[in-house]
Amino acid sequence: MLNRKLKSIRMENSGKIETRKNDGPTPTLEMFEEKQLLAACTALREDIARHKLEIIALDHCLNAMENKNFETLKNIDDEYGEEYWRDECLKEEKERDNLLSEIVSLRNACCQLRAQIELNAVKRLTLLVTRF
Repeated sequence: MLNRKLKSIRMENSGKIETRKNDGPTPTLEMFEEKQLLAACTALREDIARHKLEIIALDHCLNAMENKNFETLKNIDDEYGEEYWRDECLKEEKERDNLLSEIVSLRNACCQLRAQIELNAVKRLTLLVTRF
């Protein structure tokens, strides 16, 4: 009875993990997706750090320009009005949000495709090995 139970457990577990002929686990798509997502996450963190430095530099530049040209900026603001610039800002923020959501979806799709390519490359190598 214990042998039957052990066999049934082995049969259930054998369907969960892809195995080679030598009973070693083969790479799965999830492994490569996780690898690609980690790589994308690292790249995004580097991009964020770089953009933060750019923002700081632009902020310093803007503050310097504001101090030098305060009167010129005041004339431009008076010409268009505060309501106009508020509307323009809202439009730009909405466009930015749309672009960011598109970038996120494209990066996720790219990670999945890279993982699929990597998995297929690994599986193809194990299938095409022939010896004469």
